Amino acid sequence: MNPMFHFARLLRSAGFVVTFVNTERNHALMLSRGRKRDGDGIRGLIARLNTGRGGGAGDSPPPPVTCVVASELMSFALDVAAEVGVAAYMLWGTSACGLSCGLAVRELRRRGYVPLKGITSVPK
Repeated sequence: MNPMFHFARLLRSAGFVVTFVNTERNHALMLSRGRKRDGDGIRGLIARLNTGRGGGAGDSPPPPVTCVVASELMSFALDVAAEVGVAAYMLWGTSACGLSCGLAVRELRRRGYVPLKGITSVPK
């Protein structure tokens, strides 16, 4: 979360209009008790922002959504951005070790190491 927050702040300081969207779980962790928790999905949010009903402060409607920046853990947002026809980018906020592991998955599959063969259930 922190790399995305920092990136959003940098974009905002450069004059971009930023809407920060996160998961319901992280949203619940960040909000204090008693505050409204909005569970709308990203499709609905983009639609509301593009029609000027984003719920932002001020009289003028917000500018249309032109780009989505997603974290590596929320890659489905890239598919949604393609669906609605806006540019999409991914911010990798984890360590270099995490990136290396993520990049190795394709090779592990190619060599047949994953998925694991012969395991029908995983113990809890």
